[in-house]
Amino acid sequence: IQEQAQKDDKFDAFFKLDQEHRAVLAERDKLRQDLSEQAKRLQAKPEAALKLEKEYKAVFAERDKLRLDVQEQARKLQVKLETASKLEQEHRAVLAERDKLRLEMQEQARKLQGKPDDQSLRAMVAERDQL
Repeated sequence: IQEQAQKDDKFDAFFKLDQEHRAVLAERDKLRQDLSEQAKRLQAKPEAALKLEKEYKAVFAERDKLRLDVQEQARKLQVKLETASKLEQEHRAVLAERDKLRLEMQEQARKLQGKPDDQSLRAMVAERDQL
């Protein structure tokens, strides 16, 4: 009976050891699988990083292009503004000259209204000569 009990204890110990060994093997396989998945994710990250880098460069190239377009439009608008300013100054000068000429014409008209015209002068001279 004692021998049988020792055999049973050895069997129980072997069975327990076998169960622990299987658990260790299962844990090892799980860790290997996790490691493999992590390796795949890490390999995918450089590809994703390269893709993001390309997109980043494209976005900044577009930004630079738009910045240049805006600068060109601003330059064109500045030229138009300067041209409009010059035209406005010329227009004001023309208006001032017109007003000046209008005043001169009005002044001449006032002077002429105060003086008799040629026919009136001849008639007045003829009348004086008759007297």
